[in-house]
This record gives sequence, structure tokens and C-alpha cells, in this order.
Amino acid sequence: MENQYYLIRKTEELDGTCYFEFLPGKYQDKCWNSHSVYLTEDSAAFVEDIFHQISNEYDHYSFTELNKEQIQLFLTLIDSRISKMKSTKQYKLESTIFSEYYYNYLMNDYIKYKKQIITLLFDFKIWLSEIIQSYDRITIMGL
Repeated sequence: MENQYYLIRKTEELDGTCYFEFLPGKYQDKCWNSHSVYLTEDSAAFVEDIFHQISNEYDHYSFTELNKEQIQLFLTLIDSRISKMKSTKQYKLESTIFSEYYYNYLMNDYIKYKKQIITLLFDFKIWLSEIIQSYDRITIMGL
């Protein structure tokens, strides 16, 4: 089974432009930074509702800064999500922005790639935990 869901750490792994970039610190007029991490749109769908919860400014297609407090809240919520995914057979993706087709596609992927998705969320949580030791914010660069 190929790895569909993982935290992308190298720009060489990017193919095209449909990625969310997570930049440590403030946006500096440059995208595709080597010290950023990336999520595919499908991967981001498993955390995007949390971004909406912690920031009224979050936009799927724009740039959003999250401060240290928002990142701490995200880490708490992502921990809860990981625990829920591990302990529940019937996890339900929480979002109102998906079409029915895309929602069903993601839920089928969740069934097929559950372990990969949980590992992705855990890796993303670890990365964010490390980043906030050195930076007071991250910038999310949407599609």
C-alpha cells in the first residue's frame, strides 16, 4: 500500500501546486520554503476544521498566521482528534465545506488509510510542538 497521507518535509517531493504550506514564523514574500512542511489538500482536510475553530481569519485559499496561543490550542485539539481516531471505529470527519462526493471520498480514504492518517496527524503535532519552541507563530499558506 503506497503512502497517501504523510507530512511532506522536502520541496523535492512536491508535484504541482495543490499543497498547504506551513511556514515557521511570519510570511517573508516567498513560497515553497525549504524549512516549511506541506500537506496535500486531502491530508489537510483532516485538520482544516480545527484551523477554522482556532482562527476566524483562516481561509482555505489565503495566508493565515497562527500565534503561539492558537498553536497550543491546535495541539490540544489535534491530540483529542488522534485519540478519537484511535479509539473509534466510526470516526466522522467534521466539516461543512465539503461536497457530498468529496466527503465520501475522504471517508473511504480514512477507512483505507487510517493508520497513515493518524501517523500524519501525530507527525504534524510533533513538528508544531518543536516549531513553537523557536518561533512565535506559523504562517499557513493555503491553496
